Amino acid sequence: MTKTEILSSWFVVEPGKTKTTTAVTAEILHHFDTDGWEAAGSGGVGPYGVPVETVAAPGSGQADCSMILKGKVLLQKDTSTAMVAGQGVKSGAGSKCVLWVPGADAQKLRAGIVAKDAATADTHVEVWLND
Repeated sequence: MTKTEILSSWFVVEPGKTKTTTAVTAEILHHFDTDGWEAAGSGGVGPYGVPVETVAAPGSGQADCSMILKGKVLLQKDTSTAMVAGQGVKSGAGSKCVLWVPGADAQKLRAGIVAKDAATADTHVEVWLND
């Protein structure tokens, strides 16, 4: 089972539910949408969380999941751009981290702040979630 790597000794995890018949996947951004957590995609507006581990979609109803709401985590990133510590991130295509642009992204909550520089080709980035 895939798990999200938590990189800080301080973090907040809360129990939750998946959106009806929906899976949650470790290492990508999710948002809470009316009745549960789902992958945020490029339209996600927050609030954001990251599953502690991947949970398969139930045949019907909702599944229990644990969501990381605060802390430093290792997340998948879009490989079209480099990221510099201190820049904001949001959810993009495939719910991977992309840069959050002040002003242009005012309608979306910032999902977090890049904790450590990541090169364009890097597939993961360290992020302080919801900071």
